[in-house]
Amino acid sequence: MDIAKMGPTPGRDLGTLQGQKGESATMDPSDTKLVKPGAGGTAVQPMLEISPEAREKIAEREMLQSLRVHYDQLPETREGLVEQAKQRIAAGYYDSDEVAEVLSERLSSLIRRTEAVSS
Repeated sequence: MDIAKMGPTPGRDLGTLQGQKGESATMDPSDTKLVKPGAGGTAVQPMLEISPEAREKIAEREMLQSLRVHYDQLPETREGLVEQAKQRIAAGYYDSDEVAEVLSERLSSLIRRTEAVSS
């Protein structure tokens, strides 16, 4: 690819990235304004403004990414709960009428909620 034949980039004026007297400028991400390097960092002109809604969406996306990283680090099975269930089965805990009644109520509630959602 011959870069010299490409010509100017549409929609971009690289001259606007220079301050007075040809000084180069840098972007200050905290306030999204173009500032000149050196004494005081005076604002030259606003380059980009991010709306509060967009900032909120960015924060939400970052939070979801963080949660996904933590979720991916969780074990597939929680060994402590599995061991507790094994011990309860061995001790006959789940053979009582009380446990059967609670389980029946929970399953009935789950079925009702599932039916309500699918209707």
